[in-house]
Amino acid sequence: MLKKVIQYLVILLVGGGFMYYVFKDQNWAELWQKIVTANLWWLSVGLLVSIISHWLRAYRAVLMYDAMNYKIKTSNSFYAVLIGYMMNYFIPRAGEVARCASLSKSDNFPVEKSLGSVVIERIFD
Repeated sequence: MLKKVIQYLVILLVGGGFMYYVFKDQNWAELWQKIVTANLWWLSVGLLVSIISHWLRAYRAVLMYDAMNYKIKTSNSFYAVLIGYMMNYFIPRAGEVARCASLSKSDNFPVEKSLGSVVIERIFD
């Protein structure tokens, strides 16, 4: 329990540090004006297309895992895809490894097999 609390605190502190660094010289009135005048229709469309795209990528991965006789939940694969994208912001190309590690932890899927599926995905992409 204490380990989880510490992990979440570290994540919040690192995230807060990044947010401070990004917004430290921001004109808050100007930022708020941009947020208020943003077209929510296009933001919603963009968000929906993005979620569908990530879900399809996760589902495609699940189909490959099924071919290897591993039953992975699509939701866990979706979360792994999102973790991979997040990791790519910090270390380019580390997202694929993070995705494999996430599936290993959530579904006991061997990392070496998931890395193989990532290589196959890259070939097809």
